[in-house]
Amino acid sequence: MATDSDSYKKWKAVVPLLYDWFANHNLTWPSLTCRWGPKLDESTYKRKYRIYFSEQTDGTDPQKITVATAEVCKPRVASSETVTNWNEMNKCPYIKVQKTINHPGEVNKLRDIPQHPDLIVTHTDAPELFVWNVDKQLGKGATDKKSQAAAPDMILEGHQENAEYALGISTVHPMVASGGRDKKVLLWDLHDAVTGLLAAGASESRPASSQSSPAKTPKLKERIMLEGHKDIVEDLVFQPGSGDCLASVGDDYNILLWDTRSGKGPVAKVERAHGESDLHCVDWSSLDEYLATGCADGSLKIWDRRKFGAATDVVKTFPMHRKAVLRVEWSPHKAGVLASSGEDCVICVMDLNQKPGRQVESQEIKRIKRAVPQELLFQHVGHRSMVVDFQWNPLEPWTMLSVSDDVSPESGGGTLQMWRINDLIYRPESEVLQELEQHRNWILYGKAGAPAESVPSTEATPIATPGTTPESLKDDHRKPGGESTTFVAEAMETDDVVVATSSAAEGGGLVVDAKPDGATFMTNTQGTVAVTIDAPMQSVQGTLTTPIATGTDALSQVVSRNSGGTPSMDGAKSN
Repeated sequence: MATDSDSYKKWKAVVPLLYDWFANHNLTWPSLTCRWGPKLDESTYKRKYRIYFSEQTDGTDPQKITVATAEVCKPRVASSETVTNWNEMNKCPYIKVQKTINHPGEVNKLRDIPQHPDLIVTHTDAPELFVWNVDKQLGKGATDKKSQAAAPDMILEGHQENAEYALGISTVHPMVASGGRDKKVLLWDLHDAVTGLLAAGASESRPASSQSSPAKTPKLKERIMLEGHKDIVEDLVFQPGSGDCLASVGDDYNILLWDTRSGKGPVAKVERAHGESDLHCVDWSSLDEYLATGCADGSLKIWDRRKFGAATDVVKTFPMHRKAVLRVEWSPHKAGVLASSGEDCVICVMDLNQKPGRQVESQEIKRIKRAVPQELLFQHVGHRSMVVDFQWNPLEPWTMLSVSDDVSPESGGGTLQMWRINDLIYRPESEVLQELEQHRNWILYGKAGAPAESVPSTEATPIATPGTTPESLKDDHRKPGGESTTFVAEAMETDDVVVATSSAAEGGGLVVDAKPDGATFMTNTQGTVAVTIDAPMQSVQGTLTTPIATGTDALSQVVSRNSGGTPSMDGAKSN
């Protein structure tokens, strides 16, 4: 049975096939949160962003907010060597720490204010929230061991008990929302305070004493208090484009929708949305009316805001994770695409627009598809511990920033990763095949190009001699024709699929003469045979024969299609 370490090694071997861009950055301490900041610069081949992440120490070092720059290669720029030349225990050369801000208590969650990219808000194990102007904060060097915590630029007050995780920022107004153990949702309007937060010029002019004097820090009481939850509020989110409407979830198993213009109570509610399981996360799509919720039981549910009121109103349920779902976020670039992360160390990317392909399937394939939703587009398995936070890049489609709290049980520390999915995975199949066809010889034969004679050697011992009647057809009610092809397929990964097609196999389809060990064949009546190879790096040979002689072009096309690796296939027609 394969171990987690074996699976990780297999994943690392195919990184160039799965990702257009990938970078791994080892952290000295575990991290609980990360965030993309503003774009700082752009050149011909890359863009530079500010990023934020936390480091949760054991007390020997101060708790930290780290402000860094991250260089991201533009699509189709990075070479395979670039995305594979990294080590789990090393720092990434594309990520450079600019400053660290010593934080009063561990940073459980960090969110930026979109209207003012220099401002961020943090949650810790306390009732208060902290607002920081990262440009005004002096910060410490990356190796500074001073334990004195910095003073935030503003403290948001109002919770009666600790508010640890539920934090949301409006996309159109500097409104901050928070939920806590006091079962309340509080909102603060920073509009009037922004001038002061952004003022005082450069950090050099700020009095040094104010860096460590919380008593001098301005405080702001909540503007609105919403009551309706019966247990801890775990997560909340503003409706995109609104400063008044938001959704929240909690340990009372409920989803609550709020409109602050309609009073202090919820305007809609779904009780026991995932049964009697705590809800950990919620997100609201910016491109349609869908909400997504993640649960302690590992399930993910999709809801339509326009049809909302009972647990039975769910649009779809996905048993997506083996353990608790910790984070869910809709793509800001394509409607119907969302991602979720969990304690099972995996980030799942879903596309609700995915439709099943037209093909004849074996019972085994059907069994697998029942367990794996057709909407599952991609799984990122590069983290080796639970993925506590991630974010889609607001400006770079299909690009992620993610953190896990431990790089490995042996070494401790955390892992921060930047990655972008290979566009061959999510683009339309016909478009991908058309592009790959232009590079067919290079894919199949490498830089040397196609050999002068591509017919496989007879020394390869084919299962059946081309042009003869296979044993499996002797008792068939159809008459075998004189057109056949011999193929060789090699898989890079378990369950690779290779497809051979005949352009003139109407009225009967192809017939496979045998079942080689380690491969499963499926045929249909449109001239297609799919070969599923059960073991990695295994070659299989076979002969396909049309049941009716159809002329010289009967088997002129041999097409490969692969889900996990890069197969090679040779095809030749014989009479």
